[in-house]
Amino acid sequence: MVKKPQFSTMTIHSFKRVIEEMIQRIMDCCLLGPTRRFLNRCSLYCLEERHPWVQRFYLLLLTLGLLVYYLAAAPVIQHLVHRILHPFIAIMTYWSFYKACTSNPGFISKENVRKHGQMFDYDYIFYEPKECYTCLFVRPPRSRHCRLCNRCVAKYDHHCVWLNNCVGYSNHHYFFYFLICTFSLCFYSAYMCFVTLWTHVEASNMRTWQYLHPTTRLRTNVTWWQIWALQIHSNPAATGLLIFTALAGFAVFLFSLYNLWMAIRGYTSNEEFKWDELKYSIHSKELTSWRKELKEFNQSYIAPSRSSRTEKPRLTKSAKKPKPHTTQTLSSSHEPKTKLISTTDSAHELTQRHVQHESENGEDREPLVSIKQIRNIYNEGIWNNLKIVFMPKKIL
Repeated sequence: MVKKPQFSTMTIHSFKRVIEEMIQRIMDCCLLGPTRRFLNRCSLYCLEERHPWVQRFYLLLLTLGLLVYYLAAAPVIQHLVHRILHPFIAIMTYWSFYKACTSNPGFISKENVRKHGQMFDYDYIFYEPKECYTCLFVRPPRSRHCRLCNRCVAKYDHHCVWLNNCVGYSNHHYFFYFLICTFSLCFYSAYMCFVTLWTHVEASNMRTWQYLHPTTRLRTNVTWWQIWALQIHSNPAATGLLIFTALAGFAVFLFSLYNLWMAIRGYTSNEEFKWDELKYSIHSKELTSWRKELKEFNQSYIAPSRSSRTEKPRLTKSAKKPKPHTTQTLSSSHEPKTKLISTTDSAHELTQRHVQHESENGEDREPLVSIKQIRNIYNEGIWNNLKIVFMPKKIL
């Protein structure tokens, strides 16, 4: 088995793993045993358990930031548009956060599993008919069982610790609204704080100030750095809020672009992680071939239109449904002739459970040398991909 390096992928999941490993190493080197164990328990509770503390932390940051803004910056703002628009964005941020936290992400039950199963087809690479041993039904395509919520979620994206809720088919749009409102409020607040500080600079005519240079003993105009140093001293609240909101807004904006990029391409965060794992497995020669009938299905599959999805099986004439993985579809040159079956949903195990030698069962196989050979059948075009995210059908 080829060992996967730390930086083989560039997803948020990989970045998260690297950061966690770095923090763990720092804690191992710098902290004593009892302190390290206590912090480990705290981090496991924060990241691996369902709890409302991160939600409360976000609300605390949001509320304190607005309080500082209305005390330090808002009194200087005279324009009526800004006095109306900023409170409106703040209210929308609270609303989107509430909706994202409390809305049903698309929990699947025995009553609605059939309807969720009509939304997408199995791709027989990452998704195939497979029973969830907790919920006791066959999971629909693109769904996953969330161990924190202890429910299967349709079109599972991820479990968001900031929302204490899963992000899935039915609330993905609220998650985007939450991100958009958050970085909009941050950038707008940063701009208003800058306007407040600049108004003070203009009112004091600071750009014409001079000081006695300590070396040359000559009168010298103050620099921009000195002007902003004076602003930090005279109005630390507005300056601190400007720096914090600018950095936080930039981080949330980049994360929003990353999620929008995945949505445009027809991926969820969960699927992006699986595709990265599969790409690495092919690149490292762990996976070398795939079944010919799966290739034909993958290459000729045409997704039915959203309006034509019915309760009947939806296979196009050009795409022949491959067999489930009772015989595996992907082949490895590094694994023994044993069928690896896993009941977990980790992407690496999902790819590894397809491993077998090409000669087994006498199946017709095709070489697999690049991830570009495999289509994402859930990519229905930019408009349809965004429509699935922002205009989901209501399923009870």
